[in-house]
Order: sequence, then structure tokens, then C-alpha cells
Amino acid sequence: PIPAISAATGDYLSGVVANGMRIGVGWGRTLLSTLSYLEARALEDFTVISLLGGISQPRRFNPAEFAWQFAQ
Repeated sequence: PIPAISAATGDYLSGVVANGMRIGVGWGRTLLSTLSYLEARALEDFTVISLLGGISQPRRFNPAEFAWQFAQ
């Protein structure tokens, strides 16, 4: 179900993000897949906050990676 969830999430987020927002995000394979469904656009005073800390050992999905890519 990951592709369907990712597509729906990307579509939803593309419609609700706006200037001045602060969005807290988690991480994982499903959220990372969401990135390809987001509509890219420039926003002012938009902040993305990772709600999970860093990692103490290498993992396939880095908690900060989704936040960095979502912010871009």
C-alpha cells in the first residue's frame, strides 16, 4: 500500500502547505516515497522540523533525511 499512501499524502501536503507554516515530520520509507508526489514551489518563512532525533548507528532511512528533502 506504500505507493497509494505516498501519492495521497503528497497530494494532500501539496494542497495545504503555505507561507509561514512550520511542519513537524517523522520519517520512514512511506514518507520518503511521498517526496516524489509533492508539488515543488517556493514558500516564504516555511520551516520543517524533524520530530525524531538523530541516529546512533547507520540505518537505511535516516530520520533527518526526509526533513531535509521535504524542506527542499
